[in-house]
Amino acid sequence: MARSTESEPVSTARYDFRNVRRESLLPQNRTAPEEEGTNASSDTEEEDTNALPFDHEMTKISTSTELNAWISAHEAGDIVAFIKYMCQQHDIEIETHNDMVQMLEDANEANITLEAAQTRLQKEVRDKDVIIRHLETAPSRQSTSVPEGRSSKSTKLSDPSLFEDSSQDVDNWLSRMRNKLKANKDHFPIEELKIAYIESRVSGAAIKHIAPRMRDISLNSFLEAEEVLSVIDKMYGDLNRRHTAQRQYSKLYQNKTSFHEF
Repeated sequence: MARSTESEPVSTARYDFRNVRRESLLPQNRTAPEEEGTNASSDTEEEDTNALPFDHEMTKISTSTELNAWISAHEAGDIVAFIKYMCQQHDIEIETHNDMVQMLEDANEANITLEAAQTRLQKEVRDKDVIIRHLETAPSRQSTSVPEGRSSKSTKLSDPSLFEDSSQDVDNWLSRMRNKLKANKDHFPIEELKIAYIESRVSGAAIKHIAPRMRDISLNSFLEAEEVLSVIDKMYGDLNRRHTAQRQYSKLYQNKTSFHEF
């Protein structure tokens, strides 16, 4: 017969915090009255059986026969006081529960804010790392004295033509590109600038072979300029060399046939 004050177990499934707030069982603006004549201690709020507004023995009732006997002996006063007391305790648990829900909501919002801040800081660190690597190379570029009135930059070679597909001579293009990066290395002090320059000289069908690794979100981004050139050489070098060999063979075969006819 005794009513348990334990709260129901919370489901482990995900749920919306705002849908689990609970309401009071008591009418609004009312609280369960305490039994008149009860002397509450001003120093402590220790709850024992003597401080309850009802006879604690009634919580041991377990059958209807015992309940009827209790009402006959004590009337319904203790029953009413017991119900009001339990409603009051339920309200206290509701307030605690709703406070916990609010704490979870606040913690969730704070976590979202921290994750956004972490992402922003990581990007700033990456950008600063690029600048630092660039600045670290500055002393080596200035170590050689330059006569007054002359530029510290090397003479700029002409840009290699845009490489688009297998119809072009990839070996000639690769040679010009490597010579350009070597002769004008002071124009491209870091690998990122070299890679960006190579990308600017690739177009058409050829760009599709290097574009995936050029993206910021790529897990296998190019780290050195030579890696980019190697990919282009792998995709078009063997093909062009095979076509060249076929042309040379055809020319040799035609010359041999003409010699026999003669």
